Amino acid sequence: MLVRVQKNFPATGEILAPYAIAHHVGGFMRGSHIGPLMPVKRATCCSYFDGPPIGSTLGFCVKDGKLADPVDLFDHPFWDEVRSRAAIKAIDMRRQGFSGPAMLSYSELEYGGIVKILERLDKRFKVRPAAKPVEPVPA
Repeated sequence: MLVRVQKNFPATGEILAPYAIAHHVGGFMRGSHIGPLMPVKRATCCSYFDGPPIGSTLGFCVKDGKLADPVDLFDHPFWDEVRSRAAIKAIDMRRQGFSGPAMLSYSELEYGGIVKILERLDKRFKVRPAAKPVEPVPA
């Protein structure tokens, strides 16, 4: 994505500010789970359960119609704290296991194998009628 900043456009900090939250997004664990989007330095690889989802950014200045050398906008001490919070969020989300809020909805899963397994298992279970309430025993 290319975003123009400054002058008549938002400031660089305004564009980067949403990354400080480490929003939960799809893309963790081979695209099947939800995890915090971690702002990382250029050329950072994933390292924990194929994640967390990461994003990096380069800033360029234009002078006389030419791009200056890139600046890594997430290579600043401020983002170290954000990365630490994103790591904690990632560990907490992975503790959820493969179900609940940690997993994407079936329609969004990158790999359909789990959906097929769950569909096969679903046929083995039956919904029972609600149990009748137990009457209290008189004293």
